[in-house]
Amino acid sequence: MKVRKFFKHLFGIFVFFVMVIFSFSAAYFIVSYIYHLFSFHTSNYIHQLLTTILGFFILVGVAFSISIIIRSKQRNLFQEVIDALKRIAKGDFNVQLENLKKEDPFTTLIDHINHMAKQLKQMEDMRQEFISNVSHEIQSPLTSISGFARALQYDQLSQEERSHYLSIIETESKRLSKLSDNLLKLTSLESKNHPFDQKNYRLDKQIRNWTLAFFR
Repeated sequence: MKVRKFFKHLFGIFVFFVMVIFSFSAAYFIVSYIYHLFSFHTSNYIHQLLTTILGFFILVGVAFSISIIIRSKQRNLFQEVIDALKRIAKGDFNVQLENLKKEDPFTTLIDHINHMAKQLKQMEDMRQEFISNVSHEIQSPLTSISGFARALQYDQLSQEERSHYLSIIETESKRLSKLSDNLLKLTSLESKNHPFDQKNYRLDKQIRNWTLAFFR
């Protein structure tokens, strides 16, 4: 970590020196060209002074141009982050910002946004799957109740058949009631104010019941 920062600062110093050399070299050639073009003859001091002043202005101009380019790029990245957050707020979790391969707070922010979008998408997929499963579990007993209730309208049914159909309707109604009760319990468990009543539980008995039900 420290070595990377050291080389990063070293690279910044190297770039600065390259800019200085470029600026003052360009200033020197420009002043020399003007001297040659207009046949000026001044002392070396004046020539060096003009070169230094022009080199300083060129250096400032180059630095200002680079800063504008960097700020423009940062503004574009900032706008991408804003657009991504707007999409997430609207329920679109298919967001994946380009990961910048450098260590700074902005990169950390992008990583957290990508992670948040990924987690929210997983939760949304689980929610959709849960809704699909619950809808199927509700639709199945409703179909049975509707079908057997329609069958009870026939007068040709025997008393035994009617009792059987009513028994099925009662069973499916209990199944719906239990499903509704489980959904209420699930909602209660997700609540922070859910009362927690700790008690002993016979796991061996539960496993035995499952085993008997499986081989029945």
